[in-house]
Amino acid sequence: MKKNILFFFILALVATSCQKEVSEEVPTNNPGGPVTADGYQPLTAGTSWKYRQTGMPDYSIIVTSNKKTVGGIQYVELSGDQVGAVTGSSWFGISGNNYYLKSAGTVPSGGSFDLTQLYLNDKEAVGHNWNISGGQANNISAKVPGKIIEKDITLTVQGKTYNNVIHTQTNIIYVMPAPFGEMSTLFYDYYVAKGVGIVKLITSIDEDMTTVISTMELLEYSIK
Repeated sequence: MKKNILFFFILALVATSCQKEVSEEVPTNNPGGPVTADGYQPLTAGTSWKYRQTGMPDYSIIVTSNKKTVGGIQYVELSGDQVGAVTGSSWFGISGNNYYLKSAGTVPSGGSFDLTQLYLNDKEAVGHNWNISGGQANNISAKVPGKIIEKDITLTVQGKTYNNVIHTQTNIIYVMPAPFGEMSTLFYDYYVAKGVGIVKLITSIDEDMTTVISTMELLEYSIK
């Protein structure tokens, strides 16, 4: 189940920036490099990203015009290439300077999940941390702590250089019934470039990324 949930999270990898439209022209199918735009992941309908991930075919994610409000946060739905047999939907929202990823659905075993990550804050300093209720998987509650690791860095991904990148890390922790207690599962290291979106995501089973399960990198994007 964990593997399928992981792939489903990666299928929808983008968050809204301040619920504003991009204010400056951004080239279609941009090959990379500096981009000046409001927010860290514009989600105007029709915007798309193409990614390459370990052990998977290249795939694309497209922003739709579907919206919903949950807990006072407006989310925008994404569509993309199907990953395995996981079914459901993925949504991304913004509240203040916080960016959220919300995914819900079922896996082939019949289990269900409804999980939320707060994976980016674009205002606070390095070291800032948070801990939110992350929803549930198979009726087991989850919480998702996160922190800012680096800010305003330059990162080269697939031969392309991105500026103004923020690096954050989240961790999905399941709250198991007694006597088991809390169970830490996966760590997600997000690299988000201003005006572009998520340019890299490393998934690992430990905090220092010594055991990496999957690496996802941006190939190209089109900002509408």
